[in-house]
Amino acid sequence: MATVIWILVGEVVAGYASVHRARSDVLRKTAHTDILTGLASRLVMTQWIDGFIATAQARDASLLVLDLDGFKAVNDAYGHSVGDELLVAIGERIRANVSADDVIARLGGDEFAVLLERCTPGEAILVAKRLIESVARPLDLTRGSVAVTTSVGIVDLTTCPNAQDALGDGDVAMYEAKLAGKNRYSLYKPEMAERIAA
Repeated sequence: MATVIWILVGEVVAGYASVHRARSDVLRKTAHTDILTGLASRLVMTQWIDGFIATAQARDASLLVLDLDGFKAVNDAYGHSVGDELLVAIGERIRANVSADDVIARLGGDEFAVLLERCTPGEAILVAKRLIESVARPLDLTRGSVAVTTSVGIVDLTTCPNAQDALGDGDVAMYEAKLAGKNRYSLYKPEMAERIAA
């Protein structure tokens, strides 16, 4: 009888352990993957950037930070489900226009980032132009045709000490592109941050 009880206890404990492992796997996946788009999360992008800076400072690498222009208007006009559909479609367009080696993340809301490996700032500009053109093409969604544009900030990673600064500089450059009229790119320069702080 005691043996049977211990066997049952062992099965229960094993069952709990299995459930705990499954939950841990889900939590890990949630932390590393944007649930909506399936792209990498902000956490993963931060880790990749820090890894690049720590191990490949001398190599060419660039970061693009993209923010959709007019996304709030789409959400307001069509609802959040269409907004989500739009974000998924934009994620797919970004993926289609960069190398398979590049890391793409949804940072949150309607903001995305692309870590371009072995890509000088000049080459990054060409990628940014391609993305701007691709994003601007109308999308056929469940509620009809929707069009948005994107503003892109470009950062030369070889000038950044860490991921936090790189993403911050990308935001500053992206904001500069929005101030200049949206639907365009801007290459980060230190004086941009000084203008915003003033």
